[in-house]
Formats: sequence, structure tokens, C-alpha cells
Amino acid sequence: MLITGASSGIGLAVARHFAHAGYRLILTALPGSEFEDAAHSITNLYPEIDVLIFPGDLTDPEVPDQLWSFIQDQNRSIDVFVNNAGVGTWGQAGKIEVRQELKMIDLNIRAAYVLTRIVLKHMQENRSGHIIFIASIAAFQPNPYMATYGATKALSAASGWPCIMN
Repeated sequence: MLITGASSGIGLAVARHFAHAGYRLILTALPGSEFEDAAHSITNLYPEIDVLIFPGDLTDPEVPDQLWSFIQDQNRSIDVFVNNAGVGTWGQAGKIEVRQELKMIDLNIRAAYVLTRIVLKHMQENRSGHIIFIASIAAFQPNPYMATYGATKALSAASGWPCIMN
């Protein structure tokens, strides 16, 4: 099982839930102490569970392929993919730094799309698997001060892939 954005919030909660259920986990999130602490908390709670961690910034276009190479190098198969990584910006349109919004677009759309395509091909070859997209209610309503975020989540929700709303 692969979970993106597993350092906190919904991603960490999902990781703990599936560890409790006995799943072998591959977790990815931004490098840093928050991710390390999250991974250690899971291995401490569930020492019998095999947990691999891959620190990486999915806004880097090379990281999804690097993550997949890591998974293959570990001889692991993905039966469930929880596409959870995401970030939002807040502020007046035109005043939010463009670079900040582009990183959000890269994570919420491009990285989610690329990684899903990679994992989906693997699942189709194995004729088995489940993909869960964590979206947001922001995908379905106007969002003052969060227009770009809402648009990125609407694209995930409209993708045709299953979504779980937070």
C-alpha cells in the first residue's frame, strides 16, 4: 500500500488505520523531522508491520519516477494507492505569490496525475488494485481566497478516479 502526504493529517491517520489493519506500508511525504516522526510513530505502534519510507518532494517532476524506482527496488507491489498529498494557498487573487500557487498546482494536479498513471499501469498489469483520491469539498463550491486550490481539487474530483472527500 502506498500513501502520499503521510506526515500529518489525513495521510497519517490513513497510514495508522491501515497499519492497524495489518497492511505493509510505503509512505511518502516531504523530507524532514515531521515525516520521520510520523513514520516512527507508526513503527512504534505497530512493530510487526513492514513500513518503508520515501522522503521526497512530489512537486519535483523527477520524484514520482524516483519513488516508483524505489518501490521496484524494494520488490514491492502496490495493491492500494491513497493519493493524499496536497496543499492549499489562501489569499486575494493576484496577491498570492505565483511561485507558491504553481507549487500547489504541481502537487495537487501534476504529481497526482503522474503518480496515478504510474501506479495504475502496475495495477492493470496485475489485474488488481484500488486507488483512493483524497479530495476536498472545496472542489464543489466557490471559495473566496482559495480559488486556485478549489480548482485543483475540482480537477481531482472530476478525474473519474474514485474520491473520498475530507
